[in-house]
Amino acid sequence: MAVFTLTWTPVITGNVTAQRANYRQKSVGGSFITTGFSPSNDLSTAATTTAKGSLFSNTIYEFKIQNICTEGGPTDNSGGISEQIAFECLTPTVTKTTTSGQAAYTGLPADITKVRFTLRKTSDNTIVSGPTVVTVAGNAALLNVTGLTVTTGYYFQTEFYTTLTSGEVISSQSGYLNAVCGPYSFTTDTPATCPAPDSLVVTGALA
Repeated sequence: MAVFTLTWTPVITGNVTAQRANYRQKSVGGSFITTGFSPSNDLSTAATTTAKGSLFSNTIYEFKIQNICTEGGPTDNSGGISEQIAFECLTPTVTKTTTSGQAAYTGLPADITKVRFTLRKTSDNTIVSGPTVVTVAGNAALLNVTGLTVTTGYYFQTEFYTTLTSGEVISSQSGYLNAVCGPYSFTTDTPATCPAPDSLVVTGALA
């Protein structure tokens, strides 16, 4: 779950009696919700911050602050609606053979638009493949890497993208998750071998 902290500079005149925080899930739209903030609505005219918790991660929310007035209003903050997301790492399904590895996401939240995959070697963290940006389709994204070496350890790292009104953002960007997700490790298998039978000894006798 995610917690969002709202901060703003109040613009207060003699007509303003209180301030009110609002939020809604962007993909749902509809009416803004004013409950569940801490401190709770309606806020004093001196308030400059409030927080809303228990919201979904990897989901875009819209926020606004309103002035409550004795006449007219409510009036929204001059900057308009602010969009925000709190990224959270999700673990992909990692599969492998002796020479390949795959990281796959299914059922991604609708607001995740792309996934950036990087495959590294466990022994020295060198990049084996990527970074490769994959566009999410049907809430899924995957990367398959071939040409790997038997018995070598590897790991995937992933990063998520979405698009806010401010532009495209990525989970490793400062102010979001600020880290890549992973490592999601695996080791290629040794090919199966067929053992030889024990040494054959044949003895004979006269019939």
